[in-house]
Amino acid sequence: MLTCVEVKDFSDVPEGMITNVRPPLRNAIFSHAGSGVAWEYTMHYIFGSWLPESGLSLFNAPTFCRFVPDQSPFDEVTKLDYYVALR
Repeated sequence: MLTCVEVKDFSDVPEGMITNVRPPLRNAIFSHAGSGVAWEYTMHYIFGSWLPESGLSLFNAPTFCRFVPDQSPFDEVTKLDYYVALR
C-alpha cells in the first residue's frame, strides 16, 4: 500500500520521498475517518464484506491512501481515502 498526496507537479518533492504516477484504473474509493483502531474495521469491511459481495476482483496494482495535505496519517483522528484497483 502506498500513502499519497496529490500534487500538481514534482518540483517540490522533499528529499527521501518518491514520485509515482499511477495509470488511470477502475477504482473503488473508500473514505475513512477515525483512529487507527477504526482502520482495522474499515479494512475488514472492504476485503471481508464489500469485495466478496461486489462480484468484482482486484487488479494487480498497488492500493493507496490519499490524505489531505494539512493532516498527518499519525494524527489521533485522521481522514483519508483508500483506493483499491478493480478489474
